[in-house]
Amino acid sequence: MVPGVRLILRWAVLVVAAILAFGATAHAQRGPGVAASGGTITGVQIQGNVRAEPETIRSYLQLKEGEPYDAAAADRSLKALFGTGLFSDVTIDMQGSTLVVKVTENPIINRVAFEGNRKIEDDKLRDEVQSRPRQVFTRARVQSDVERILTIYRRSGRYNASVEPKVIKLEQGRVDLVFEINEGDKTGVKDIEFVGNKAYSSSRLKDVIKTGGEWVSSLELENIISQHPAVSEVAVIGVKDDKWGERPLAMVVLKPGQTATADEIKATVAKSAEAGHISRYAVPDEIRFVEELARTSVGKINKKAIREHLA
Repeated sequence: MVPGVRLILRWAVLVVAAILAFGATAHAQRGPGVAASGGTITGVQIQGNVRAEPETIRSYLQLKEGEPYDAAAADRSLKALFGTGLFSDVTIDMQGSTLVVKVTENPIINRVAFEGNRKIEDDKLRDEVQSRPRQVFTRARVQSDVERILTIYRRSGRYNASVEPKVIKLEQGRVDLVFEINEGDKTGVKDIEFVGNKAYSSSRLKDVIKTGGEWVSSLELENIISQHPAVSEVAVIGVKDDKWGERPLAMVVLKPGQTATADEIKATVAKSAEAGHISRYAVPDEIRFVEELARTSVGKINKKAIREHLA
């Protein structure tokens, strides 16, 4: 063979090899679970689903039969399916002209249990967590529940508490969810000193109600109730309760010409409790509407006189 021709052929082989190598690299760099674009979809096949209906899964797909396969649409479909919280894994791939969607479903919670808790009862913890039996298990919800449990312990003065969720796999795609709790030692406060307070006295700022094992600031509760547009002023005191120790009672003075119901005032507090701004035990059992509040000689609300009047 002529030397010049041999050299050209050698370069041609190298160029073809480089193109093949580049193509393989480019394909390997595509996102996991999504095939490359191209080709018309002639069918959609759903695999791995047990509880989820195929039509439900198809409803989240942005790829349809008769349309060209598009990697960006497949990626959006993946995000939509993961966003349902029903699946722990999803892959979308083209096998020939068939779009194959493989899913791994999240398990169903069989029961929710608490271990290691002695200071706070199961019922109180169960009311706070969002994970429920017969509900789809998701790690995001469990992590949120861990924070909710820790918040309960912090409100009761146990800042060293820790919570570790355990998942016990069962048959038929079910799991037991167990929150293992280390309550830790209670952090005590010997005294509280306030510096720079002018609008409120130190005794006013220390005014708290212990209910349901948690400390509720009457000042904070009064500020929340005062946000109701019909409320002129309010005083919150703690009244004895056989079950909870104390329960908050709100004495409310309405603005002239304004009206409000006890349920409306309670709903204002409940909204703040749902947002996590205050304990749900802070929602008063009773709202009393009065013409005026007892005051001291210097014009401040006299809670001592209010307590004596209610005794």
